[in-house]
Amino acid sequence: MQQHTLQWRQRFVKSRRAMLGAIGALVVACGGPTVDPALVGAWEIPVPGGHWVLTIDGAGHYEFAVQGGAAPSHSGEFSAHNGAWSMHATSLALDDQGQYSVGADGALQLTGNRGALRWQHGATTAAATPLAGGAAAAAAPPRPMPAPIAAAPAAPTPTPTPVVARAGNGLPDTIDPCRLVTADEAGDLLGTAVKPEQTTPQPKQQNNCLYRVPRTERSLGVVSNNGGGLDVAAYLAGGRTRGGTPVDGIGDGAVFAYNEPLNITSLSFVIGAASFDVRVGGVPRARAEPAVRQLAAAAAKRAISSNGAFQEPGMERLAGTWMSRVVSQNNAAAVFWIERDGRVRVQVSNGFAGQMVLNGSSWRVESAGNPTPPTGQWSLSGDQLKVQGEMLTADLTRVPCKKGASRVKPPFDFTMLIAARLNGKNLSALNPSADGSNFDARLAGLWEGEGTTKGRTTQVLASLDDRGRSVFALFPVASGTITLNNGSYRLDLGPKDVTTGTYHFLGGSQEGLVQLREGDTTYELQRYDPNMHPPYEEPIVGHCR
Repeated sequence: MQQHTLQWRQRFVKSRRAMLGAIGALVVACGGPTVDPALVGAWEIPVPGGHWVLTIDGAGHYEFAVQGGAAPSHSGEFSAHNGAWSMHATSLALDDQGQYSVGADGALQLTGNRGALRWQHGATTAAATPLAGGAAAAAAPPRPMPAPIAAAPAAPTPTPTPVVARAGNGLPDTIDPCRLVTADEAGDLLGTAVKPEQTTPQPKQQNNCLYRVPRTERSLGVVSNNGGGLDVAAYLAGGRTRGGTPVDGIGDGAVFAYNEPLNITSLSFVIGAASFDVRVGGVPRARAEPAVRQLAAAAAKRAISSNGAFQEPGMERLAGTWMSRVVSQNNAAAVFWIERDGRVRVQVSNGFAGQMVLNGSSWRVESAGNPTPPTGQWSLSGDQLKVQGEMLTADLTRVPCKKGASRVKPPFDFTMLIAARLNGKNLSALNPSADGSNFDARLAGLWEGEGTTKGRTTQVLASLDDRGRSVFALFPVASGTITLNNGSYRLDLGPKDVTTGTYHFLGGSQEGLVQLREGDTTYELQRYDPNMHPPYEEPIVGHCR
């Protein structure tokens, strides 16, 4: 499953890059640059022990290099025009966007997830090196770290010994940092009403919540990292090494810091193996320090409270179309169409294959290892075929030679492994010795239609050769409702078809990776758009005699 998921994500990244490249080409073709020329070049910010270097080229590529400090280097795609900028890292999981301006002194101000940062034109040779087609920087640690911490005037005090979170204080996967510091609390400190800007929750990875005042440097950000093997002692020691001051009574250990060059006041703390950072920018330290200490203390309590600082998203995020797969298997399991009001339609993939044997008006499909083969009655009238049985009842129409099915168009994921056999190829492998003696060759061809299987409405594609070797691809459809309650779901597709379990949003591309866990089985849902999938190597068309 990991290999399959990796392949799917690689395909998505390639399609995303192609899409971004096409957009960039369109912008240039229409006379507008991908990147405002005023931003092209190398930019620097001094940090304790070194500096950050941001290099932007006119083709829409960037590199962020860390020369001293603990933040990870990364590179990827960059756009900026009309005061708005965005970046998409291709070397690690990171996206950012916001507003920009260039001052009279030539300084560049970028306002984004880290608040408002002021960059000066860089003079280092390494930073000024042109980008080679947006090539990725050297491999960097996948776990983003808090902003560098400058020396605080207060003398360090003895460091409390970090402890593992107490029993019952284990943190759920999905951390919503906007529930740790509220918009009202942020507005009181920043001096005006603000709204949260939040990333997609990603279990055991970084989550950000940002409150900012437009066209100013005032901002408040909350960053969380849950799990991932955090070395708590090393994390806290790193904060002290960079000049931070240990703080007692917040979580399992905390460090306060003030970054004078950037005017950022921050307090980092840990709970178990999760780390948290509350940062305030653009507010004088005299006002920001007591506020950030108070907000961090409240956030630490909320993190382990029973009222749920961590809450799975609801129907507003589940609405849409999803392809489901069983984790540990490569095959597609179902397509979900989900409405915001909880209505759901589910289509699955099923079927049978083997040697169709006729006995008068009766049929059965024999296959190795199946002691109870599908059976039933059949009748043929021109290009109309009717089959009846316990496994399948359907009215089918012959698909004309070299024509595609018009009524039944299942997702590519459901048919990609049997596309050739639906075209009539390789059916001989089902029974190499078949001679067609107990089969009516008039049934040979590709058939499409609808019917029922085990009481469910079903779309059908049936492929048979002139010796009776056959594949029946069935696509049952069911409708009902799905309800969510902060991590638990109930899927109701009928009185005898109700399932319950837990769900977890994993984030990722297209805000689209969700797991439904039902007992020992885990289903992985990915956002589904049939237009993003590759076409068949050859179309599925009717057999030619």
